[in-house]
Amino acid sequence: LELGNDMLLRAFSIIDSRGGGGEIGLLARRAIALPPVPASGEASSLAHSEFLQRVSTLGFNSAFEVSPHHMITDPVSSVERVHFYLPYMGRDDDRQTQTLVNLMYAATCAPEVRAVAPHLLADPLTSRQLRHDLKPLRVGFVSKFFGDFEPHGLLLEGIIRHLPRSHFHTVLFPISAPEKGTAPYLLDAADEVVPLSLSYKHARSVLMDAKLDVLIFADMNSEPMTHFLGHARFASVQALFWGNPITSGSPAIDYFISADRMEDPHRTMSSVEPYSEQVVLLDGQGIWYSKFRDLEDKYYTR
Repeated sequence: LELGNDMLLRAFSIIDSRGGGGEIGLLARRAIALPPVPASGEASSLAHSEFLQRVSTLGFNSAFEVSPHHMITDPVSSVERVHFYLPYMGRDDDRQTQTLVNLMYAATCAPEVRAVAPHLLADPLTSRQLRHDLKPLRVGFVSKFFGDFEPHGLLLEGIIRHLPRSHFHTVLFPISAPEKGTAPYLLDAADEVVPLSLSYKHARSVLMDAKLDVLIFADMNSEPMTHFLGHARFASVQALFWGNPITSGSPAIDYFISADRMEDPHRTMSSVEPYSEQVVLLDGQGIWYSKFRDLEDKYYTR
């Protein structure tokens, strides 16, 4: 990890010395690097401390030194990573840490990364009660893991399928390469399917034009696409499902959908609140698994 971070810093210096102004994404990638498996509790604490120092230093310096011309416009290709291993550090300050990471990206990324969809700017009445139309709410679900038997799609399949259509119109936004495809049971469950490409700017543009009322992120800390899409506002209400059991720390995410068997029953009495979002608890484990045999018989038996 140390060698990799040194190489990223060297690459940044080389680009900067050639008059390129530096590639700030390399520094962001270096800042969020974490070891997959720390050797000990002491090593974990040290790695976390160094992580916080790198993130806060880059965020502070960028707020004063990075010109608009050198800000990150495509963080998926510039940063290429997420701090996936943060929950494995065993810390109780995930909210503060995630907020700090978001502040770093606010200082290093261009404003369009945190853009607001045009239909929200045109209609300031974001509350459904204040609107006069009675059309079903457009509810989107987005993830890069909606392929065959991938966990995030399996967790949400029953929810997407059984939301009452008198109130909701469901839109599936699978992010995948053309050859990968989307699970047939998810294609069947949703009212509408809008594939997103692996291009961050294309995916952001499609979501901006989708005129959503609600957008559900199945996960935000598994891979960079949904992580950075979660910095923008595509719908009046945006929620994060527990595909990654950690708060987003993003001001663009309003709710975290968890379950009463997955949270400490005394969580709200603690002096440390782990979520930046309002937490919504589903019954039990918040999982809707269809029987494998049912899916196999209906969608995979030829």
